[in-house]
Amino acid sequence: MAVQKKNILNNFKDVLGQYCAINQFIELSKRCFVVDHEEDMASRENFIALATRNSITLTDYNAENMVNAISRSYIVNVNLCFETFLKDVCSQVRKTVGSGTNVVNLAST
Repeated sequence: MAVQKKNILNNFKDVLGQYCAINQFIELSKRCFVVDHEEDMASRENFIALATRNSITLTDYNAENMVNAISRSYIVNVNLCFETFLKDVCSQVRKTVGSGTNVVNLAST
């Protein structure tokens, strides 16, 4: 049982670490983009022209909204990762309780 819980915890750490690494890269890209395309972001028309030149269709042509959406997407991904972890732990606890095995403290694994 302790091995299974440790695997769940390690999986959570791995997935969360991947989200963090991806977010760091996106944050770097975002900052570079903002510096490199300051004029393109100055008006809606310029932002639309930039997107069009790069064959990108955006759902929102407000540059500030798009930059802020990046942070929100990271928060959503972390929440999904944590939700999956909790579901895995809950499932494992149900299996353990159903089998009559002692529940091991997750923090000690």
